[in-house]
Amino acid sequence: MPLEHDDRAAVQHLVEAYWKNYTLTAGDRQQRLDAEDWFWAWEDVDTAVREPSPQTLDLLLALANAAPDDKALAYLGAGPFEDLINWNGIEFVDQIEQCARRDPAFREALANVRLSSNIPAIVRDRLAVFIRSAGEAGR
Repeated sequence: MPLEHDDRAAVQHLVEAYWKNYTLTAGDRQQRLDAEDWFWAWEDVDTAVREPSPQTLDLLLALANAAPDDKALAYLGAGPFEDLINWNGIEFVDQIEQCARRDPAFREALANVRLSSNIPAIVRDRLAVFIRSAGEAGR
């Protein structure tokens, strides 16, 4: 789903489908097979962070606030959050920092990011306070 417009219903549908896929992948054999029906949501979120738009942070915020538990927030942080920061962190550091300061779920997901060794120092420095492994990256 390209996030080129502010369509709350489409974002909500994507968020619900993403977490449905996540939940089913941890289930029994039949549930894991059923997860394939929802894999499109994982792909859409992956595309949203690889080819971000101004609405990408709104999507990540919605995903964080709809996460079913702390394990899901860790998954979100180590996946889409990490990818956005490692590939496009310099473009989004202001927004990421603002979201982390005001939203506990977003902050918890962000805490699970592992920064790549080639992340710009400005991004590392500004987000280090929120990211558990920031001091370990590049070692």
